[in-house]
Amino acid sequence: MSEWISVKQEKPSVGKSILMMIPTGIEYVCAGFVYERQLEDDEGDCLYVEALADQYGDDIGYSIECMTHWMPLPEPPKN
Repeated sequence: MSEWISVKQEKPSVGKSILMMIPTGIEYVCAGFVYERQLEDDEGDCLYVEALADQYGDDIGYSIECMTHWMPLPEPPKN
């Protein structure tokens, strides 16, 4: 079984399906992935930030800096 990994030790790869721990007053755990979101700064230049999406690909409103720990999803059951 996988262990929780601190983002201080290692960040997950963009697009890799993971479980993520996001402290929001309660310990919020969800399945999802990290993706790069494009933003514009005040001068109109493009910036890319690593944001978090749920397992359906919907942005959950947090950047990767809000996540404290993550782990790879376990293998699905066989048959």
